Amino acid sequence: MASYFVGRRTPTEVEIIKRDTITVTRIDTIRITKVREVEKRVVDTILVAVKDTIILNDTTYIQLPREQKIYTGENYKAWVSGYRPKLDSLNIYQKTIIKEITNTVERKWGLGVMGGYGVTKEGLSPYIGIGLYYKIL
Repeated sequence: MASYFVGRRTPTEVEIIKRDTITVTRIDTIRITKVREVEKRVVDTILVAVKDTIILNDTTYIQLPREQKIYTGENYKAWVSGYRPKLDSLNIYQKTIIKEITNTVERKWGLGVMGGYGVTKEGLSPYIGIGLYYKIL
């Protein structure tokens, strides 16, 4: 039995390499509900017409500031523009691709020390020798 394992580890074996690739795609959702404002600036002004309801054909124009706010965090940066803008929440969908490559070495043929019973001129008798083997299972 020990000679079987010694024969299995001889360097004269023929190797067959099988490659198997497994790709896993995972999408993580990061939900940020409390965003942090870091910058606020007035970009432009918007002219809005306001109709007076007391006097019939009276229209007043007012200018409203058009602001831009910038929100940043560890893994996001968002810009929001408009009149009194506010970012309520932010969802980030981060895609992660994991590739795992497995190389499997199979040895089909080999040369090694053999032991067992053999057929000789005197009939069945034990023997130890060098032999060539082929892996079936």
